[in-house]
Amino acid sequence: MLKRLTIILIACCSFITISSAQSVPETMPYQGFLNGSDGIPVQGSVNITFKLYEEQLANAPVWEETVNNISVNDGAFSTDLGQVSTNLNEYLYSGRALYIGIAVNDSPELTPRTKLGTIPYAFLSYNAYKLEGLRAADFVTQGDLEVFEQNFQGGLNADDVNTLIDNRGYLNTDAINALIDNRNYINSNEVDQRITAAINTVNGTIGGLQTQITDLEGDISDLQTALQTLQDQVNGLQNQGNDAPFILGASAQSSNGRLQFNNQEGVRAAGEMCKATYPNDTGAHFCSLSEIQEAASIGNYNAAINGVATWVYATSTLNNNVNDCQSLLYPSAHVEAGTTVTVNTADGTVDGGVGVRMAYNTNASCQVARPVLCCR
Repeated sequence: MLKRLTIILIACCSFITISSAQSVPETMPYQGFLNGSDGIPVQGSVNITFKLYEEQLANAPVWEETVNNISVNDGAFSTDLGQVSTNLNEYLYSGRALYIGIAVNDSPELTPRTKLGTIPYAFLSYNAYKLEGLRAADFVTQGDLEVFEQNFQGGLNADDVNTLIDNRGYLNTDAINALIDNRNYINSNEVDQRITAAINTVNGTIGGLQTQITDLEGDISDLQTALQTLQDQVNGLQNQGNDAPFILGASAQSSNGRLQFNNQEGVRAAGEMCKATYPNDTGAHFCSLSEIQEAASIGNYNAAINGVATWVYATSTLNNNVNDCQSLLYPSAHVEAGTTVTVNTADGTVDGGVGVRMAYNTNASCQVARPVLCCR
């Protein structure tokens, strides 16, 4: 078991003189000291896993490699990082703070992690990265700009620009000619003309869109008018259906031809019979003969009325004796016969068709108890 790890970062020597043509190494020297759990320096070889972290307590490393068979003499070892995972320079050149973690053989990573510093080659590499490998003489100075400003007259032409650049091609004559016309500059009038042309194009597009919007608004208005017309028609049909009489059905109560119910007599008693049978329909009343005929003609009836003989209002067309059982409003006389109607809602004809047939009996005995038809 390893007891501790002493880490020493080596910069190779105290002073280094490097020519501008010398290349920067792609590996980083690393030295350390290992003691066993008994405090005795390790002797032999070990496998060490090195990991780089962007935070001291980060969970995941940004770089790692395992170097096998590192020779350890009296606890001291030395190796170069970046031999196995060759992308070490991507993290060393980034300028971000990095922490190194060490794990020996199969042991857990030792703590605490150590923050990496900068060695001479790294300073040189960072400087070269910042200047992109160029000499100071390759850059335009403030003095160069001041001289150009003093000599500048009337416009920026190719010759003026070429005094600021070299033959490396970052900005050459061809690139400049792509930006300017044959007069070697773009003046304010041309800029104004181009801006005006662009504005006119945009305004033309906006005008066309506005015309399309106006047309669409007209179409929408026409559709709304047509929709309102349809709605009015639907409302008319609904009102027509609501205004037409509907046969709710026969009353639950039956009475003789003199219609007596709840201390009421005659047609008033018939109305009370309908209200008692259909208490949830406030418009329930004793159907008149015309209501029965109209409702039957448009199918506004409860099919349960089929074949049921019921008392109806007496009329002179059905019974010349106006002293019908129930008379018109009140039994003013005790006659022996009254008028009934039987609605057959699916009656066949001799021609094979099916229709509604109303059968009248103008000589129905007043002594027989029958229901009445109720409408709303």
